[in-house]
Amino acid sequence: MAEQTLETKPEGVHAQYRFSRDKKAILLVDDDPIFRKMLKMTLKPENFDIHEAGSATECMERLSQHGEINMCLIDVDMPHMNGVTLVSMIRNQGTYSRVSLIMVTAKSDQKTIIQSIKAGAQDYVIKPIDKKALLEKIYKHLHLGPYLEPQLEKRPEGDAKK
Repeated sequence: MAEQTLETKPEGVHAQYRFSRDKKAILLVDDDPIFRKMLKMTLKPENFDIHEAGSATECMERLSQHGEINMCLIDVDMPHMNGVTLVSMIRNQGTYSRVSLIMVTAKSDQKTIIQSIKAGAQDYVIKPIDKKALLEKIYKHLHLGPYLEPQLEKRPEGDAKK
């Protein structure tokens, strides 16, 4: 008797990645726990391994504890140490040179954007975030290929249910 296997096809964005063993870890660094929760909910369907830090100090602790962090999403305005200084600190430690850094902040002035990029951030997203734009940047910098929005199934016009 032939062995039967149940083959399922996961649906959604980058299904082949979302269910692979190579799960990417993202560290959310923001002093606002509500914003971190909102970001976490935004990223949850993408099946990332999400970690959180409420400060720059906590970010550095998480990076040293979890050697597998692939990306940090960092706010600029945080108490004790701002995000630009944190990015510079991360870049100055060779240990984290492969961690992608994206600023996610309400600061939209040219000076802060330039400072962030000069400090070592690869990209910049302005709050309130546009989910699609954020995911496109995450996929780009994690080298996952282009972000593809889930498509709603379209029925041929003659197949409408009655």
